[in-house]
Amino acid sequence: MDLLRNRYNPEVFYTRSLNLLDSVTKEEAVSWYSHPCTQALLNSLEGDLAGIVVMWLGGGYSEEESSSATAQKQAKARGMAQAIDDILTHINDIKTLSPEGESISDDYSKSIGSPSYS
Repeated sequence: MDLLRNRYNPEVFYTRSLNLLDSVTKEEAVSWYSHPCTQALLNSLEGDLAGIVVMWLGGGYSEEESSSATAQKQAKARGMAQAIDDILTHINDIKTLSPEGESISDDYSKSIGSPSYS
């Protein structure tokens, strides 16, 4: 059990991400964000999110025969939308990391915290 607890301890990953960002300047973060590859990823994720919303509004996550199946499909869609939103938030947090003179990890540590499963 210790192996699993150590391997899947989220704090290890949060700490690692902060350490990686310690040497990144604001200019580098903005440059990374505006890079065509990052922008392509953002557009793809935003398109995926929009697709989920359009499908949801069109009844794509509903089942006429079963309210249980509807609940399962809608829970899955909500989970996918939340995951995409979390990724977009992390990407935006990296772009807007710190005002001049502060360590990038100062602001980022506040934004990543422990995940919320509400």
